Amino acid sequence: MALDTHKGAVAHCAQRGRERAAHGGESTPVHIVPGRWKAGAEVSLRRSARRPMPSMHNGTHAFKPTACRAPWASSSMRALIEACDCWDFEYSRLDDALRTFEDLAR
Repeated sequence: MALDTHKGAVAHCAQRGRERAAHGGESTPVHIVPGRWKAGAEVSLRRSARRPMPSMHNGTHAFKPTACRAPWASSSMRALIEACDCWDFEYSRLDDALRTFEDLAR
């Protein structure tokens, strides 16, 4: 858990064993989709350049390497961004957002 972030206290949760088994074991990330909620917006999902925006967004919203005491965090984040398709996403209705993610996952 990281305390005193600009979002407040933040924690990551590991997938439970039975959920992992139901989905065939470990997963590999393939998409980075930073979302923006905007009142009245239609769903918009557009490919994004890998740099600089996904790097900046992830750096802003990720745990700081000093907070998680991981000297490898910066190189790991770079490798993640290089391995994934990056997107810009805007929405106003959660149901539309969920359908968009389901379509993207197929």
